[in-house]
Amino acid sequence: MRSATILLLVLLALILLAPSHQAEAIVPHSSWGCAWCHVPHNAMDDQAVPLWAPYRDSTSLTDYYASPTMDATVGQVDGASKLCLSCHDGTQGYVYPSLVISDLAHSHPLSFVYDTALATADGELNDPSTLEPGVLDANSKMQCTSCHDVHVSYVARPYLRWPYENTVDDSGIPSLNNAAFCRKCHMK
Repeated sequence: MRSATILLLVLLALILLAPSHQAEAIVPHSSWGCAWCHVPHNAMDDQAVPLWAPYRDSTSLTDYYASPTMDATVGQVDGASKLCLSCHDGTQGYVYPSLVISDLAHSHPLSFVYDTALATADGELNDPSTLEPGVLDANSKMQCTSCHDVHVSYVARPYLRWPYENTVDDSGIPSLNNAAFCRKCHMK
């Protein structure tokens, strides 16, 4: 009985220490495995994510997406987007230049409430009750994690929740093959 208990504990320890299949698939982040975002000590407790790594507010992003057709109110970046941008704003160390986001004016809007009132006012957004689980955060906000998921990886486009083709036609217009990705939230 004692040797069976020891064997069970050893197996459990090996399982817990083994790298996950998904962590191996996310190559740039996997040099530190899960520790880029999750830490066992000094984790933040203000997020709805287990063992959330502390982030640094070294940069204040002030240029936000704006459009006369946008009905949402965009405020300061918060939630998961704040964690993502603590590295991807380019201030905390080396990030591939194409992955640095220092100007949110040319990016999809972040950290805004996406609710039925917004969908109704906009008229071109799907009702949030029809979205897949996990697209919005616990506060019904659109975040980086609405489209990106570092725990999954499509071979052609890593870190995206769904397949996406980054192609344009001869006139420079994005391919209609991307419409399925955008139509997860947008009607057109």
